[in-house]
Amino acid sequence: MLFILKQEKKLVKIINKEQLINVESNIQNMKKEISILKKLIQKNIIQLYEVIKSKNNLFIEMEYCENKELFNYIIKKGKLSEEESCKIFQ
Repeated sequence: MLFILKQEKKLVKIINKEQLINVESNIQNMKKEISILKKLIQKNIIQLYEVIKSKNNLFIEMEYCENKELFNYIIKKGKLSEEESCKIFQ
């Protein structure tokens, strides 16, 4: 479940812990994602602000990005030209 706090430009990703526990790889993937996001500070990567744990949920507060994810853009557009790829990754 996602909540967008537009006035503050933040996104809160809410993850039910029970759903994570059902599959061990889900737990490992979530820990890895959080660990990587904590280390990355770069203007072109969504920033992780805070992780809050409750009894039943995990709340991940992140930077809000008005544009779609790069993955979705590539899927929609198909193959990107070398020129466009360079602009995006610069």
